[in-house]
Amino acid sequence: MPVNGMALASTAVGGVFLYAGIKGYSIPQAFQYVLQGKSPTTLSKATGIDTNTVADTQSSNSSPSANASSISADAVQYAGHCYLYGGAPGTNGKNCWDCSSFCNWVIGRDLGLAIPGYRAGQYTGVVHGPATLEWMVWSGCVTVQAKDAQPGDLLITSGHMGIYVGNGKMISALNEKLGTLVTTVQGAFGSSKPTYRRLR
Repeated sequence: MPVNGMALASTAVGGVFLYAGIKGYSIPQAFQYVLQGKSPTTLSKATGIDTNTVADTQSSNSSPSANASSISADAVQYAGHCYLYGGAPGTNGKNCWDCSSFCNWVIGRDLGLAIPGYRAGQYTGVVHGPATLEWMVWSGCVTVQAKDAQPGDLLITSGHMGIYVGNGKMISALNEKLGTLVTTVQGAFGSSKPTYRRLR
């Protein structure tokens, strides 16, 4: 019986989408892993995932504000924390989180600053809190150019966000396999270009 090439290709593409969803990878990451025949761990050097180094919290561009410096310094202590899509940190921050609830915890709970939908000191971690798109449009942040990034700035796309820690690196909650890690910006976003947002 002849093989239908179109059906085979459709099945393969569907398999990559399924693999990406199960593993928590972006679609471009999943295609990269499948096409190169490598697991994410062997690609870590290529994508800039750094599991052993906490990035310098000072940027070469300019000195950050006290709040920004505090955000990045607080965030890096969570390298290695577990990931759960839609997870709420809990009142003690021990529960697994996703990319936005990680940022909510650091900024809203640890530092007691305002986050979208919550006044300063109001976020407790009991619920997930605001998602990435809420951070993208929130008036409590301003958009800055990538060249002007400072530690503590938020890097956001429609599907991922994290905290800039300086020198082209950021920390974010990536997926269930990798957890919360310091990576290069490109390592976290691939070919997507994040929007840089700074707390007012």
